[in-house]
Amino acid sequence: MAGLYVTAQRLYQVRVGLRVSPKVPVHIEASVSSSNNAARTGRPAANASLIGGLAASRPFQIMYRNEEVTLRDIVHFRAHLLGKKVVPIA
Repeated sequence: MAGLYVTAQRLYQVRVGLRVSPKVPVHIEASVSSSNNAARTGRPAANASLIGGLAASRPFQIMYRNEEVTLRDIVHFRAHLLGKKVVPIA
């Protein structure tokens, strides 16, 4: 699941999460990292973050219609399936 959120200052932010079936017992871990190219590109140096179980990109501004924005934010999801261990019968 992904979404694009707009703040009052017209800054945009991409939020992503991992959605699984409610029937599957699972524990989801998320971590984010960003490259250090923000200073070279003139973009704000704020990093990606976790907000309520969702990974959120750093805020960015779109100045022109159809402008391409490179975020370089990396999100890692890890899903741990919870359940009983099945032992094969020999």
